[in-house]
Amino acid sequence: DAVLRERDRGPKRRFVTLMVDAGDCDVVGYETVMRGGEVAGVVTSGGFGHRVGKSIALGYVSSDLARDGERFGLDLLGQARNAALSLSAPYDPQGSRLRS
Repeated sequence: DAVLRERDRGPKRRFVTLMVDAGDCDVVGYETVMRGGEVAGVVTSGGFGHRVGKSIALGYVSSDLARDGERFGLDLLGQARNAALSLSAPYDPQGSRLRS
């Protein structure tokens, strides 16, 4: 019954990719995702994306905030970092970065 209710109204949280702005530390996991001073979600895992040259975080945010380009804050090792939600895959499928 709960599964049918969630199917009908949609999930409360959505699994997303966050591209972290420049910094000297990477996402590991269990960092809090913040927006407007309030908790918006949690990071489940992450690391440095060598193909994209940025730290990448994977985690859950409230479904109503899961929009491409939406900005969030992360606390990485005590340092505030900004991140942008990406609905597209963060890689270079044509290999154009390798050719430049």
